[in-house]
Amino acid sequence: MRLTITREKKVAAEIILTHLGGDAYEIEYLHVAPEHRRQGMATTLLKKAKERCRVLIAFLDPDGTGMTRDQMKAWLTRNGFSHRWYEFPGGGLKRAMIFKRDAKNDSDNPA
Repeated sequence: MRLTITREKKVAAEIILTHLGGDAYEIEYLHVAPEHRRQGMATTLLKKAKERCRVLIAFLDPDGTGMTRDQMKAWLTRNGFSHRWYEFPGGGLKRAMIFKRDAKNDSDNPA
Protein backbone atom coordinates (compact mmCIF):
# COMPACT_ATOMS: atom_id res chain seq x y z
CA MET A 1 0.00 0.00 0.00
CA ARG A 2 1.35 3.43 -0.94
CA LEU A 3 0.09 6.67 0.59
CA THR A 4 1.28 10.03 -0.66
CA ILE A 5 0.99 13.77 -0.17
CA THR A 6 1.46 15.94 -3.24
CA ARG A 7 2.42 19.57 -3.61
CA GLU A 8 2.32 21.32 -6.97
CA LYS A 9 1.56 17.99 -8.72
CA LYS A 10 4.71 16.34 -7.28
CA VAL A 11 5.00 13.75 -4.52
CA ALA A 12 6.21 15.64 -1.46
CA ALA A 13 5.94 12.71 0.96
CA GLU A 14 5.19 9.01 0.76
CA ILE A 15 4.88 5.94 2.93
CA ILE A 16 4.97 2.39 1.60
CA LEU A 17 3.43 -0.39 3.70
CA THR A 18 4.08 -4.07 3.05
CA HIS A 19 1.50 -6.62 4.19
CA LEU A 20 3.12 -9.16 6.51
CA GLY A 21 0.03 -11.32 6.96
CA GLY A 22 -3.05 -11.05 9.12
CA ASP A 23 -3.48 -7.51 10.45
CA ALA A 24 0.24 -6.64 10.31
CA TYR A 25 1.93 -4.20 7.93
CA GLU A 26 5.56 -3.12 7.86
CA ILE A 27 6.49 0.49 7.23
CA GLU A 28 8.90 -0.37 4.46
CA TYR A 29 9.61 3.17 3.31
CA LEU A 30 8.83 6.66 4.56
CA HIS A 31 10.25 9.70 2.84
CA VAL A 32 9.58 13.42 2.86
CA ALA A 33 11.35 15.55 0.26
CA PRO A 34 13.92 17.80 1.98
CA GLU A 35 12.13 21.01 1.02
CA HIS A 36 8.94 19.74 2.73
CA ARG A 37 10.43 18.44 5.99
CA ARG A 38 9.37 19.75 9.42
CA GLN A 39 5.85 20.50 8.13
CA GLY A 40 4.05 17.48 9.65
CA MET A 41 3.74 15.47 6.44
CA ALA A 42 5.34 12.31 7.86
CA THR A 43 3.01 12.48 10.87
CA THR A 44 0.01 12.96 8.57
CA LEU A 45 1.00 9.88 6.54
CA LEU A 46 1.59 7.86 9.69
CA LYS A 47 -1.88 8.79 10.98
CA LYS A 48 -3.43 7.70 7.68
CA ALA A 49 -1.54 4.39 7.88
CA LYS A 50 -2.73 3.86 11.46
CA GLU A 51 -6.33 4.41 10.32
CA ARG A 52 -5.98 1.71 7.64
CA CYS A 53 -3.87 -0.88 9.48
CA ARG A 54 -4.51 -2.46 12.87
CA VAL A 55 -0.83 -3.38 13.38
CA LEU A 56 2.16 -1.39 12.07
CA ILE A 57 5.75 -2.51 12.47
CA ALA A 58 8.77 -0.26 11.91
CA PHE A 59 12.34 -1.53 11.80
CA LEU A 60 14.51 1.52 12.35
CA ASP A 61 16.99 1.85 9.51
CA PRO A 62 17.65 5.53 8.78
CA ASP A 63 19.30 6.36 5.46
CA GLY A 64 21.35 9.25 6.84
CA THR A 65 19.45 11.99 5.00
CA GLY A 66 16.78 12.67 7.61
CA MET A 67 16.18 11.68 11.20
CA THR A 68 18.65 9.64 13.21
CA ARG A 69 17.66 6.29 14.71
CA ASP A 70 17.05 7.91 18.12
CA GLN A 71 14.96 10.69 16.56
CA MET A 72 12.89 8.10 14.66
CA LYS A 73 12.35 6.08 17.84
CA ALA A 74 11.23 9.19 19.78
CA TRP A 75 8.89 10.29 16.95
CA LEU A 76 7.28 6.85 16.67
CA THR A 77 6.90 6.66 20.46
CA ARG A 78 5.09 10.02 20.43
CA ASN A 79 2.79 8.53 17.78
CA GLY A 80 1.71 5.48 19.80
CA PHE A 81 4.43 2.94 18.99
CA SER A 82 6.29 0.89 21.58
CA HIS A 83 9.79 -0.59 21.31
CA ARG A 84 9.58 -4.39 21.57
CA TRP A 85 10.74 -7.66 20.13
CA TYR A 86 9.10 -8.76 16.88
CA GLU A 87 8.98 -12.46 16.04
CA PHE A 88 9.07 -13.16 12.31
CA PRO A 89 6.51 -15.69 11.01
CA GLY A 90 9.33 -17.98 9.84
CA GLY A 91 11.22 -17.64 13.13
CA GLY A 92 13.79 -15.21 14.43
CA LEU A 93 13.52 -12.09 16.57
CA LYS A 94 14.39 -8.45 15.96
CA ARG A 95 13.77 -5.23 17.90
CA ALA A 96 11.09 -3.11 16.28
CA MET A 97 8.71 -0.24 16.92
CA ILE A 98 5.17 -1.66 16.98
CA PHE A 99 1.75 0.00 16.92
CA LYS A 100 -1.46 -1.93 17.63
CA ARG A 101 -4.94 -0.44 17.39
CA ASP A 102 -7.43 -1.75 19.95
CA ALA A 103 -9.95 -3.80 18.01
CA LYS A 104 -12.73 -3.27 20.60
CA ASN A 105 -13.08 0.47 20.33
CA ASP A 106 -10.81 1.16 17.38
CA SER A 107 -8.57 3.45 19.47
CA ASP A 108 -4.80 3.69 19.59
CA ASN A 109 -3.33 1.17 22.00
CA PRO A 110 0.44 0.71 22.18
CA ALA A 111 1.47 -2.92 22.03
